[in-house]
Amino acid sequence: MRPPDCPLRWPFELTPAEIRVFEQISAGRTTKEAALALGVAQSTVRTHLLRLFEKTGVNRQADLIRMAHSLASPTVPGVQRKA
Repeated sequence: MRPPDCPLRWPFELTPAEIRVFEQISAGRTTKEAALALGVAQSTVRTHLLRLFEKTGVNRQADLIRMAHSLASPTVPGVQRKA
């Protein structure tokens, strides 16, 4: 099975399980919905989410998603992106 693609994968050495949780959260799912989709306990999703926060240095789900989008978006020299 091929590991999931994720802009945070290599810079932060995320595990495949952490990436799956990130993908669920970034799709707008709650931790409960993510747990159901992944077939794991909600506490497991929360644990992976805490590890994501530790590895990336952010403290909120919204900041985690924002960081991933900024890493995935190409930049054009001389053009500033809107915040």
